[in-house]
Amino acid sequence: MNIINKSEGAISLSNAGLITGIGLVLMTVLALVAMPSIQGLSAINIADDLVKEIIKQETGFRINIVLVLVIVLLDVMLAWSMYLLVKPVNENLALLQGWLRMVYAAVFAAALGNLISITDLLHQAGAEVQIASLLDGFMNAWSLGLTIFGLHLVVLGYLIIKSTYIPKVIGYLVVLAGAGYMIDSIGKILFADYVLNVGMFTFFGEVLLGFWLVFKARSLAVDS
Repeated sequence: MNIINKSEGAISLSNAGLITGIGLVLMTVLALVAMPSIQGLSAINIADDLVKEIIKQETGFRINIVLVLVIVLLDVMLAWSMYLLVKPVNENLALLQGWLRMVYAAVFAAALGNLISITDLLHQAGAEVQIASLLDGFMNAWSLGLTIFGLHLVVLGYLIIKSTYIPKVIGYLVVLAGAGYMIDSIGKILFADYVLNVGMFTFFGEVLLGFWLVFKARSLAVDS
């Protein structure tokens, strides 16, 4: 068994890959459950209608907050496991991509605080505008965080391309996914009427990496 570093708890390359794969697949499932609902709420432009809709689906809204919290925790775990996964390629760049994912997780966690604040104000009279502002704050902070997340994926994808134990095509798709997130995030900052959603068509690179690792992680090995 290939051990990356005995001083790091004897985590093998295959184990790091399996942890990463399971984490990515689980995160994908949770994101598909939680995020469309939250994004749908953000499309409601009238504050009174927004609050009524949140109250209507309050239980689901609270569950989605918990799911997003789990996603944040998975991001922290993945920052560690991905570092171990690509460390044999270039330790410095592996550390960089890990820290970028950690920073993204911190931004996402801070953004999540806005949703938690909404639950505190939800049944208070006259709080409609504040609730709408908090939801906008979550979406804007998340969008900003995706710029950092996109850069993380670009570095990760580059390391995968340079590796000898993960297919290069997956690395290129991960780079493409990262570029898509960065284009959308920066586009929203530069153009008030930005309506493209490049990430919707490029995101699957990271998802593919997750599924590939779930099935192939046990065979990972660094060429001597």
